[in-house]
Amino acid sequence: MTNKKNNKPQVSLKKAEEKDLPYIRKLWADEKTMADVGGVVLMNEEKMLNWHRKIEASETTDYYRLILNQQGEIVGEVSFHRYNEADKSAHMNIKIEHSHRGMGYSKIALAEILRYFFTEKHGEMMLDDVREENIKAIKFLLASGFEMSSGQPLPNTVRLFMSKKMYERKILRHK
Repeated sequence: MTNKKNNKPQVSLKKAEEKDLPYIRKLWADEKTMADVGGVVLMNEEKMLNWHRKIEASETTDYYRLILNQQGEIVGEVSFHRYNEADKSAHMNIKIEHSHRGMGYSKIALAEILRYFFTEKHGEMMLDDVREENIKAIKFLLASGFEMSSGQPLPNTVRLFMSKKMYERKILRHK
């Protein structure tokens, strides 16, 4: 589960396939997992399949990956969506199944999605609108180099952001 050199969990990301849809439905329906992000999302099989087809067709604006641990077990999801070509911004999402939290998966998944977004996608601004009561997520993102925006995009949320320049400074500090 951990890398012996640096004691970090081994994580890989994979594109969701149709066979993964039952897991995603389970993840979104889990009350403990979804409590901090606004509540459960229930979809029947048909709606889930339509969602998957939409995500596959919109790979330029929506990037969705499943997070796998060293044993190949899916432990959560990471994504960005609503990529805006004009200002090269997107909104991100990290969701770790409640039973797998506290193992460092979010940190590695965040690093990977930011690397992809800023270096391969050539994005300029990653955003995350977090519920005010999700203090753990806010602290995690701030500790990861995000900053808090002065605006409030939605009721009871705070907007955190990381620019490409902030990302590059963060990467240079850790080399």
